[in-house]
Amino acid sequence: MAVVAGALLFILKLLLILMAALLVVLLVLLIMPVGYSISAAVKGSLILRMEASWAVIKVSVAAEDLSARVRMSVFGREIRLRRAEKKIRAKAEEKKRKGRRRKPGVAFFREALSFLKEALEVLRPRELRAEGCYGLEDPADTAVLSSLIMLAGSCLPGGQMELNPVFDSELIDIRLWIAGSVVPIMIVFIAVKYLLKKEVRRVLILREE
Repeated sequence: MAVVAGALLFILKLLLILMAALLVVLLVLLIMPVGYSISAAVKGSLILRMEASWAVIKVSVAAEDLSARVRMSVFGREIRLRRAEKKIRAKAEEKKRKGRRRKPGVAFFREALSFLKEALEVLRPRELRAEGCYGLEDPADTAVLSSLIMLAGSCLPGGQMELNPVFDSELIDIRLWIAGSVVPIMIVFIAVKYLLKKEVRRVLILREE
C-alpha cells in the first residue's frame, strides 16, 4: 500500500509540475510582444489581410466576405491548414435563421471608437493610415460619427486619417493599414471589457427574432 501511495503521490506531483510549466509557457506567450500588420478594405464587401509573427511562428490570414484562408509557418516551414470557408458559411446561415443583428447606433460607434483608442494605445502601431468615405442611413448619425472620427484622429497624431463623410447617401468605402507590435494579454483584457458593454452585446451578440 505504501508503494502504491508513493507512486500516486509522485504522479500527482508530476502532473502539478506539468500544469505549472504549461501556465508559465502560456504566460510567457501572452506577455511576449507579437509583430503584426493589418490591411482592410470595405466597399460592399470586406477584404481583410492580417499577419502576425512571434519568435519562430508566423501566421497570416486572408479573408473576403465568407471565405478565409489561414497560413502558418514554424521555423520557415509551412503548416497546411484547411480553408475556413465552409465553416464560416455554415455559421452565417445558422445566424441568419436565428435572426438579424440589431443595427448599430451612435452609442455602438462611440464604444467602438473607445475600444479602438485603447487598443491602439496598446498596439503602439509604427504606421497607421485610413482613407476613404462613409455615410450612414441618417445624416445626423453621420455627423456624430464624423465628430468621433475627428476626435480619434486628434488622439493619434502619428496616424494619417483621410476619412470624408457623405451625408446624401449610405456608403462605406474605407481602406485601413496598421503595423506594429502588441503584448497579447493587454488586447485580451481590452477585448473582454469591450464585449461586456451592453450596447456592444446588443449589436454583436443579441439578435432580433
